Amino acid sequence: MIVAVDGVGKMLVAIDPYFPREFQPVNVSRDDFVAVWSGEVEFVEL
Repeated sequence: MIVAVDGVGKMLVAIDPYFPREFQPVNVSRDDFVAVWSGEVEFVEL
């Protein structure tokens, strides 16, 4: 499971277990995320 923890401009800040702990959190552009994501997404704002 990838957990998006923040959105800054056109970037998502996420925790992704694919990458080692020292490279967390991962910053990825929203465009790149949409281009490669094939699962289900749920956006929740507190």
